[in-house]
Amino acid sequence: MARGEADRRSDIDLWVLTRSGRAESQREANAIARDLEDREFDGDRYAYDIDVEAVQAIPAYTEDIREIVVSGIPVYKTSDFETVEKLLLEEGVTDE
Repeated sequence: MARGEADRRSDIDLWVLTRSGRAESQREANAIARDLEDREFDGDRYAYDIDVEAVQAIPAYTEDIREIVVSGIPVYKTSDFETVEKLLLEEGVTDE
């Protein structure tokens, strides 16, 4: 299976970056995931794993988040995301 392709055995991982209210945003994301898991897309259902992270926490998780940013497919980008993406990618280049 190529990157970005899903089949009925796949789960869909979503990473959400928020400025504040991480816990509240995570609860909302979990509710959305439960709703989506009940829906069929092209006859298949998928499991969703949604992780919400606050901008302030980025320094503590740079290695894990860099992998997500580098290998993921952005669905929606904000200026905050683009700033974090740029910093993580630049930091990754200097670490190698």
